Amino acid sequence: MNYLQLDILLRLIIAHILADFIFQPDKWVKHRQDHKINSKYLYYHTIVIGVITFLAFGNYGVIWLPLTITILHFIFDLSKSYIKNNTVVVFLTDQFLHILVIALCWLNYTGQMPVLYNQYCHLFGEPKALLIIASYIIITIPMSIVIRKLTSNWYSEAYSSDAEDSLKNAGKWIGIIERFLALTFSIMGKYEAIGFVLAAKSVFRFNELKNPADRKRTEYILIGTLISFATAIALGMAVRHFIR
Repeated sequence: MNYLQLDILLRLIIAHILADFIFQPDKWVKHRQDHKINSKYLYYHTIVIGVITFLAFGNYGVIWLPLTITILHFIFDLSKSYIKNNTVVVFLTDQFLHILVIALCWLNYTGQMPVLYNQYCHLFGEPKALLIIASYIIITIPMSIVIRKLTSNWYSEAYSSDAEDSLKNAGKWIGIIERFLALTFSIMGKYEAIGFVLAAKSVFRFNELKNPADRKRTEYILIGTLISFATAIALGMAVRHFIR
């Protein structure tokens, strides 16, 4: 698909990055979190968003596009300030909404909304695309649950009753990321890259387990790692075979 006037979209995204990260001091963000709608910096930031978006857009005879982006940006930031636990999920959701608004405004401005709809319908009517989407969904949380079930008998032996000296859910996310990479490289046929990822994880993860007393934990981690990579590679090879 050849999108029209892609430079406009890129300029709007650059404007968002500049206004939301470069020209927004941490003091503004903290003040907004503390004072909510009464924060003066909330309005300062909105003005910065509006000005930079308007200048980056370039078509100064069209006001609705930068105005829409600015108003919705204000609403999203105001709503986020009322969320008590401002986690990474909230941050990523906020950024996703900002980019989505920019993309939709650009598509509407360039008259490509029907084209996007046709592409959407084509994507979800194409078995190969659906197979790839399904494979990436499978290797995330579902595969984490399967691996946890398969290795549950050894968990109590590998880890004592003492508190674990590791980050909460770190192992789960490491597994998801490694399976994502393994699946991607398998679909691409870049199996040597999988070896690099596996070697890198082995160096960083198993280097911490030099004590002979940690042998059970080492074996437990090794079993989980091999299951994780094996399932992702097998799934990737199957997907690659089908789409070819």
